[in-house]
Amino acid sequence: MTDVHVEKFSKHMQKWFRVEPYGLFRRCFYYDLDISREPGRLELTIPSIQSFMEGPYRCVSDDAAFPYNSSLPLTVPVHYMRDVSVSRLGVSSYSRYFSPMQDLRVRVGEDVEVDCSVSASQDPEFTWRKDVSPER
Repeated sequence: MTDVHVEKFSKHMQKWFRVEPYGLFRRCFYYDLDISREPGRLELTIPSIQSFMEGPYRCVSDDAAFPYNSSLPLTVPVHYMRDVSVSRLGVSSYSRYFSPMQDLRVRVGEDVEVDCSVSASQDPEFTWRKDVSPER
């Protein structure tokens, strides 16, 4: 299987790149990929997958004499949620973010509008709940 290699499709550059963790041309995401070769077997391992590693991968034969020298692409999806923020509308950007452990306190009778945003691979569903626990 020395004449077979793995490629990953770059959606930004719209082309396939050879994945070789120890080659001269090395992209930053290659640091976290492991490729092992055994007789009759080529194995790609992604130990700690990140969102930028998402996308199609394929095996390609180096023998260009074959008309179909690559496998069908295997798409690796990565689902993530990060950068959750809650802000009170109308508050300056310097003081708008609250840590998850802080409370937003409002005087009785005062109106308040809050906004929740998140960076995620899929559209999130937000649920708001009123905490009616007694004062401490």
